[in-house]
Amino acid sequence: MSALRTRKPTGQVAWPLILVEGEEKAGKSVATYSLSRSPHVGRTFVFDLGEGTADEYAELGPYEVVEHAGTFTDLLDQLRAACAIPAVDGKPNVIIIDDASALWALLKDWASARARQSRAGKRTLAADPDAEVDVSMNLWNDAKDRWNQIVNLLRTWPGIGLVIAKGREVSKVAGGVPVAGQTEWSVDVQKTTPAAVSAWVRMRRPHTATLIGVRSLHVEVPNGGLLLPADNPLEHLIFELLGGGTGFTESLRIMPSLADMTPEDRGETPDPEAQAKAGGWDGLAQQAEAWNAVLAGVDTVVLRRLKRWKADHAKGSTVAAHTATVHARAWFAAHRQAQVARGEDPFDTEVEVEGSDGEAVDGYVRSLAEEAPDGAAAHPEQDRAGNGQQDTDPGRPFGEGD
Repeated sequence: MSALRTRKPTGQVAWPLILVEGEEKAGKSVATYSLSRSPHVGRTFVFDLGEGTADEYAELGPYEVVEHAGTFTDLLDQLRAACAIPAVDGKPNVIIIDDASALWALLKDWASARARQSRAGKRTLAADPDAEVDVSMNLWNDAKDRWNQIVNLLRTWPGIGLVIAKGREVSKVAGGVPVAGQTEWSVDVQKTTPAAVSAWVRMRRPHTATLIGVRSLHVEVPNGGLLLPADNPLEHLIFELLGGGTGFTESLRIMPSLADMTPEDRGETPDPEAQAKAGGWDGLAQQAEAWNAVLAGVDTVVLRRLKRWKADHAKGSTVAAHTATVHARAWFAAHRQAQVARGEDPFDTEVEVEGSDGEAVDGYVRSLAEEAPDGAAAHPEQDRAGNGQQDTDPGRPFGEGD
């Protein structure tokens, strides 16, 4: 057990993450982009997610449009790059997501598409192509995890985050049934977002901004909200209401993380689709297609050995066996090709496979289960004699730590 670590509170306010939501054409983009011309801020980065206004509104201020490929992976990568830009002369940078409703719609569509492509979904659609396919909780959790990657990044960086979203009056629903004559306000983002942000601003036509909620000891929001100035609502909110007392400091928020825990520690089974995407593939199908192309040149002895090895280890975690098999097959293919390139005879007998590289594969399996004994290979990179020397072939598909 480590020693307890404590410190005195600073009394300063962390840079805010603000949700700006409201009706269509109410001025949400105008209000947020205009913050870029404030003398209190540094660079402003706008992520235009389908709105198409970032180029048109150039006269509102010296903001910069972040280019992205439209994929979640590239969006997250560019967001991390923007968060890494340091502030100059103590002026915080600003990041604007315009709009987050489009991002949440993308993630919902992703979860729905995965549900339709699942075995259960395919069976349902085979019986009725127009049938509704329910999205299971694990798929919703995957979508929320991706959403939280964006939100948590904006919560913990040392700058100002502005998340634009659509909001509107909708029919009130109780028990899945609309309540006649009653409406409620709905924001088109993941439902925990209002609780995650520092402040919540609602905009209605014509360009009226109201503070709905805020996390602050010094700002009281009356019933019905606090009306903000029409000319500079966000600059007033950030620098006069939120930071007017003690000023801001670099964010000290530290989000809890499971990064140091293995799936087994969490009592979970890894999702092969998610693992494939984490490895840089579009999904499991693309990964399998790529490795099948690699395997086309692997001799039948190796393939027989791998099939038996997979069957042996499938009695444990099926997903772990599948993932390890993909890695091992790719290594065998590259290792065999490297032997041929060096003018060596590739292993082509059952005895050689069983006695040398078979041992390396088994060492790889043990390492996946974190049960590798002292001196065992962490990866299937032992030489053909199984003596523990590392294969230094630069053409192999997996580097140290993969």
